[in-house]
Amino acid sequence: MRFALGLIVTAIASFGTSQMDPTSELIFTNAKAIALLPPQIVSTGMTSSAYWSPNGKFLLVNSVETKTMGEMLLRSFENPAAPPKNLPDQVLALHDVERQTTRIVWRGRVGAVTIDDASWLPGSASALIVVRHEVKDDEGNVTGEGRQVVWSLSATSGQMTTAFQPDENELVSIETDTRAKGAVLAIRRLRSQANQEPSARYIWVRPNGSISGAIPAKGNFAYGQIEFFEKGNRPMLIARENAGEKGLRTVWLDMDFASGHLKEVPPLNVRAETEPEPEFRLISGATMAASDARAGATPRTINLNSAWLIAKEKSSNQSALVAAEVEKMQLSPAMNAVFYTTKGVAIVRPLISVPKEWALSALAHAERARLISDAKQVATALHIYAADYDDVLPSNNSDWMEALYPYTKNRQLLDGFVYTFGGGSLSDIKNPANTEIGYKEGPGGRAVAYADGHVKWVPNP
Repeated sequence: MRFALGLIVTAIASFGTSQMDPTSELIFTNAKAIALLPPQIVSTGMTSSAYWSPNGKFLLVNSVETKTMGEMLLRSFENPAAPPKNLPDQVLALHDVERQTTRIVWRGRVGAVTIDDASWLPGSASALIVVRHEVKDDEGNVTGEGRQVVWSLSATSGQMTTAFQPDENELVSIETDTRAKGAVLAIRRLRSQANQEPSARYIWVRPNGSISGAIPAKGNFAYGQIEFFEKGNRPMLIARENAGEKGLRTVWLDMDFASGHLKEVPPLNVRAETEPEPEFRLISGATMAASDARAGATPRTINLNSAWLIAKEKSSNQSALVAAEVEKMQLSPAMNAVFYTTKGVAIVRPLISVPKEWALSALAHAERARLISDAKQVATALHIYAADYDDVLPSNNSDWMEALYPYTKNRQLLDGFVYTFGGGSLSDIKNPANTEIGYKEGPGGRAVAYADGHVKWVPNP
C-alpha cells in the first residue's frame, strides 16, 4: 500500500511541476481514490479486437502489423494491377498489466486465419480462441473458409494448443461470465437442407481447460441464449418455443452437464442476480480539437471521441480524462486498467487505488510543491528585475505584475502571488534571509518568498 501511495505522490508531484492540473487524472469514490498511471503501448499494429482476463491481469490483443501494410500500400500505388508481394501479418499479443510486458503468442498471414471469437476461462490464466482457416484447392487458390478450430492459450507459458475440433458444418461460440466457474462451447450445426431441423450441442469447459460430455439440443433449443445465474454456478439455456394459441413462451432449461440433459425449470428471479452499481465506470464523451491555424488554411474544428472515468459519488474529482482521442475502449473486469485504441494502436492505462485520505494528503503535498515552485520563479524574476534597475525592486503599490511579466512570460505564474514588499533597494535590506517579499497561499499555509531569493513553506498558525 505504501508503494501505491508513493506512485500517487510521484504522479501528482510531476503534474504540479509541469503546470498540469493535479486532479485531472484522479477520481474519488466513497472510500478510495483512483489514479490513472501513465499509458502503456501494447501493440503497434492496427488493433481489431482485445479481450480482458476476468482478473484484469492479462489482455489479449488481435492486430495487423502496419509495417508490411505500409509496404503493400506503396506497391499498390506504384503498380495497381500487380498482386501484393507480401501480405501483412496478423498478430496475437499478450499483455501482462502487472509486469508491464507484452509478448507475441501467435503470428500468421492476414486472411489465412480469422479470429472469430475469444474468451478467458474464469478463475484461470487460460483463454479459448475460435479461429477459422481458409480453404485452398490443389493449386493453392483460396476456395473458401474452412471449419473452425478452438485454440487454448496459457498466459503463464504463452503456449497455444488445439483444445477442440468441431465437425464440418458446425459453428462454435464461447459463452461465459466473469462470475462463472467455466465456459460453455455452443456448437450449432448449419442446416444443409431447408427442411432440416436445427441442432446443437453444448460442452462445458472447466477452468483448467478440460472438457465434459456434450448436451444435445434440437429445434428452438439449438438457438437458445445461455446465461449464468446464482453467482455463475448455474448455466441456463433460455429459449422460445411454440405454445399453440398462446403464441411463443419462454423456456428455462438447466444445463446438467453431469447427466448430459437439459431440464426445464421455473424461471429464476432475475432481479436477485442484479449486480450493485460500480463505484466508477468508463464512458465516452466529446472533446474538441483545435482549429487549423496555418496561414491560408480553411478554419475547421474536429470533435473527437474521448474516454472518461466517472465516479458514482459526486465531488470536485468525479471525472478524469483517460484519453482525448479513442476508437475502442474497455474497462477491465477487475477495474484495474483501461484498454483503448488511438489511431488503431492498442494502449493500456493501469489504475491504482489508495485510501481517499492518502490521496488528499498527496494532493495537498503536490499543491504545496507547485506553490513553492511558483513563488521561487517569481522571486527569481524579481531579482533579475532588480539587476536591470540598479538593485531596486518595484513597489507593491505599482503595477508590479506588468513590470515582472517580461521576466516570467507567464501571467498565470503571477496570479495569486501576494507581493508585500514596499519597494526600494535590495542592498538596503539588513536581513534579506528573514525579510518577506511575497507569498502564495495554499492548503494549510503559504509559500513565502524572501529577499535573498529562497522560498519556504510556512504553515498557518
